[in-house]
Amino acid sequence: MTQDDRSNLTEEQEAYFVELGWYSRELFAAALAAFTRGDEPEGRRLSQEDQRLKRAADDDWGTRQGEG
Repeated sequence: MTQDDRSNLTEEQEAYFVELGWYSRELFAAALAAFTRGDEPEGRRLSQEDQRLKRAADDDWGTRQGEG
């Protein structure tokens, strides 16, 4: 993520992003837009994709920590 990714969210949205434990600001913004327009299935799909990315990153981090 770059600093530009962060600037796309309002301060309130950034707080929710952190509080809810999302991994990708881009997916969070897209899911927020989907929920706002009433497309709950798309919002949930994006949420699941974010969780997959987060798990993959966590797994990768754990693997790298064990290599020392």
